[in-house]
Amino acid sequence: MSAKPAARSKTRSGKARPKTALSDLSDKEALDCAQENTWAWQKDSLRSPSLVQAWAQLDSVQLVKTVASHFGLREYQTNLRQACLADFYSTTFWYTQQHRFNSQEASALVGLCHLLLQQIRDDANLTLETLALFVCTHMPQHTAAPGSEDSSIRFDFEAHTAKTALLYLKTGLFQHFLLFKRLFHSEQTVQHFSSVVHVPVVPPIPPMDEALLQSDRDMELHEQQAKQERAAQPLQIDVELSATATPTEEQLQRIADAAVRKFVQMKALEK
Repeated sequence: MSAKPAARSKTRSGKARPKTALSDLSDKEALDCAQENTWAWQKDSLRSPSLVQAWAQLDSVQLVKTVASHFGLREYQTNLRQACLADFYSTTFWYTQQHRFNSQEASALVGLCHLLLQQIRDDANLTLETLALFVCTHMPQHTAAPGSEDSSIRFDFEAHTAKTALLYLKTGLFQHFLLFKRLFHSEQTVQHFSSVVHVPVVPPIPPMDEALLQSDRDMELHEQQAKQERAAQPLQIDVELSATATPTEEQLQRIADAAVRKFVQMKALEK
């Protein structure tokens, strides 16, 4: 009697799972092939292959921005908790691309990390040993057999990618367990700083014609001020007179001539 063929795992719709369940699929095929116990294609994570492919086309800056928006981290640029989460999700996805994970494996690793972070957030008494035991128990170290009856084991990863994913969880999440625990269960304080900066403003330079006109006006104003200062000074005539003797007619004539010359000079200056 020939041996019976191994039973194939079922999808949510009850159909037999195709052999290409771990390869890149369309959105409809991925959702149809997803098991109830899968970490891939979760609604609050990477929910479709098209989304994985779209993220793979982004550079590092665009990816962080897109990931933050996808996970609702709207204040990741100013909030420490959200900044760390946005960086962790982005790093996780980049890791899957560098190690050539297919769409389902990439979605599964991001979804698993998201699930573990939720457990850290929801349980303040969670220990690292409990978290690591959960992952090792539910994640196979070998290629999954299609007819396996253990419903607790996820079959999202091939053999080589399962080891790579476990290595990332060890270095990317478990080693920073206390950091994430502190982020979720410690009060985050935001300090706002403000300062006043005084910047000297240089007046705009006028056009050349305006500058020349202003220069002529300044020269005229200076000349007028000089004339007014000279007019305000008393008339000085250099004629030697004796303090006791009566001035002679010649001396008086000299004084008159000097006064006339001084008056003529002042009038000439005024013109």
